[in-house]
Amino acid sequence: MPVIKIPVVHKFGIISQSHRDELQERIQRNIYISTFKDGKSSKVSKDSLEVNEDFVNKFNNCTNADDRQKLLDVAKKMLERAKRRCGASTAGEGKHVDLPLAWTELAQLAQCQHKIQTDCLKILNESLQQSPFDRQQVPALFYLAETTLYWLRTDSLTQPYLRKNEIILLEIGMNTFFRLFFHYMAGELGGFNTFKDRLHTYLEGFIDSENAYEPYPVCVLRMKFIHEIGRMLTADVSEDLQPQEEGSPKGETETNHKSPDYISSCVHDLSPTLWHSLDVWKSVEKASKDLRISLTALLDCAWHVTDENWVDVFTALNILGDAGQANTDVLHCLFHMAKGPKDPVRKLPPKETRLSTTSAVQQDFDASAAADDGSLGTRAITASTHQPEVGSGFASWPWQCCLGYISILKEIVIKSASSKIRKTALVGEDESLKNFSLLGLLFYDQESKISWKVRSVAYEQVWNVYRFFEKDKMNDNLANAAWQAILHVQRYEMDKRVLDSAKVVQDYIPTVLEKSLYGLIAKNLSYIYLPTAEYDFPLKMKNKHQAKKIVNKPIRIKQIRTSLRDEMNLANALYESLPGKLERMNFAMRRVVEDQWRKEEHEMLEREDKEEDSEKKPEKKNEKKNEKKNEKKEMKKKVLNDNFNNLI
Repeated sequence: MPVIKIPVVHKFGIISQSHRDELQERIQRNIYISTFKDGKSSKVSKDSLEVNEDFVNKFNNCTNADDRQKLLDVAKKMLERAKRRCGASTAGEGKHVDLPLAWTELAQLAQCQHKIQTDCLKILNESLQQSPFDRQQVPALFYLAETTLYWLRTDSLTQPYLRKNEIILLEIGMNTFFRLFFHYMAGELGGFNTFKDRLHTYLEGFIDSENAYEPYPVCVLRMKFIHEIGRMLTADVSEDLQPQEEGSPKGETETNHKSPDYISSCVHDLSPTLWHSLDVWKSVEKASKDLRISLTALLDCAWHVTDENWVDVFTALNILGDAGQANTDVLHCLFHMAKGPKDPVRKLPPKETRLSTTSAVQQDFDASAAADDGSLGTRAITASTHQPEVGSGFASWPWQCCLGYISILKEIVIKSASSKIRKTALVGEDESLKNFSLLGLLFYDQESKISWKVRSVAYEQVWNVYRFFEKDKMNDNLANAAWQAILHVQRYEMDKRVLDSAKVVQDYIPTVLEKSLYGLIAKNLSYIYLPTAEYDFPLKMKNKHQAKKIVNKPIRIKQIRTSLRDEMNLANALYESLPGKLERMNFAMRRVVEDQWRKEEHEMLEREDKEEDSEKKPEKKNEKKNEKKNEKKEMKKKVLNDNFNNLI
């Protein structure tokens, strides 16, 4: 017999442990060899769109056109991802938002030398303007501040002309330091000494390059703002870097860092003007009845702005500008602050910040009376005098606040929802206040060094207003007024620096965001410095010992609603069944018979009438014969009716 070999098959996978290990090793080896031949890595990155320095270097050093196009497509995907992560369409809110990571990625992606750099800077700037505040953002803000300072000192200042990205970069730096300034006022920068130390290193010598931006006052303002806030943030670091006196023990300096004086140095004391501006903003936001009292207290305190830090005054003016977009009285208050009082008083000691509500002030703010409290002749004092007169108005302000005031008027014209407020901010309302409107400042002419700066910035902002309303048919009157003012300046302005300022904004169109940075600052600072109870009105407490009054009310008998069975019975009672087929046929036959008998009766009557006419009988007939004829006719009708009824 032949020998048949039966193959052994492991149907149930029962193999030894050594065979199993050998099989797995062989499978992994084959997979590795196949992927190696195809030029692909066995480990695929989970996040292929992560922005890093290697990608930026690869993008900038790429020379091949095809490879550069592929890298550009990847960069655009990275930009869209970062844009969604920073919440560009949701004002920085949502579960998908991670602001520190998004800001860092945008700052790294902006290093790519391509048009995508401008898009990254624009998205980053808009996100900084409308995103909410959080203490976890502080490290990312320090990183942005250092990156901005590095770019401005290395790349921007080496260029022979002002670039568009450089203007956006200065605005990003200003918004970044403004956010750090808020955290500084909120007392949230106590444990970031390492970041402050690095920032102090980047700030050294930064203000020395101010002369490069001298023809552009707005750029100089942003540089001054960055330097001043950076100096305030790193004040404790700069003190530590100073050489110590001989004989002072080392342990003494360490204990000073834990002292209450050191802790208080990390918190910014609000100036009176800034505190009262927060009070006004809160009154407008809550539609409080004490708004006029708050405005009066603000005007009493605003005459001493020359004794305060210009950064606090600049912040206060921007907060008032945000409130003035919704309230006319606040806008008038801004005008009166710029105008100054009628009788300026000599320099007085500054007022202390009152941490109580301004409802204690018993005076009312009268806009019409305040309009008569000033004259243009009181503004002749320049900001360079050592002892300025208190309340001398716009001319005595620091030039940074003057330029900020002009930008505030532009923001009110663009963002306000009231046509009256827009018109007032652009043209002015009262004759004595027109010189402090946006168009009035175009012709600002005082014997000071900042007069050309005021006209230059006003000229830029009027151009922005014109470009914003140029294609808006609903507000073409504002565009026409701005255009007429531009033509007037081009015809009569003699200073070339003022006319050249329009080149900075020739391709810039302002955008209206959902939220404002100054509104967010005012909202968060009001929670810290102006705490309120849960309810704004006192609740009436019930007296426990008061007996309840029993009132006998007449009992009303309500009609009981019909039940479901009654409703069904009513419906069935009103329901009439439809006739059947036989009934419908009988009705039809009855109509046919009725029509036929009517026709025959009509024909018989016509025939008898004709017979009577044919017979020419004498006119005189006997009454008996006529009666017989009538009886015959009636008998015939009865017979016909009887026959018809019998048929039916």
